Amino acid sequence: MTYRGTCVTAVSRRRRRSTGRPATGSRFFLVESVEARAAAGNAAFAGHLEAGHHIHYLADAEYVDRQRDVFERCLLANRSRE
Repeated sequence: MTYRGTCVTAVSRRRRRSTGRPATGSRFFLVESVEARAAAGNAAFAGHLEAGHHIHYLADAEYVDRQRDVFERCLLANRSRE
């Protein structure tokens, strides 16, 4: 089974925009890695893509990115209490 990635370019663009944001960037890196392995012929990774798992990872990254200010405020507030 082979898989040809359909969102690598879009993911790469989003990943570049998320530089400096580890929570977001790591999810984009995960999708790029899964797509690369699927394209290399790994059936397990191709199965994950066919099941749409990458869509969940991208949605998570976009959510974290949209809510970044909220997360940062909470983390900074908790840090000041320590």
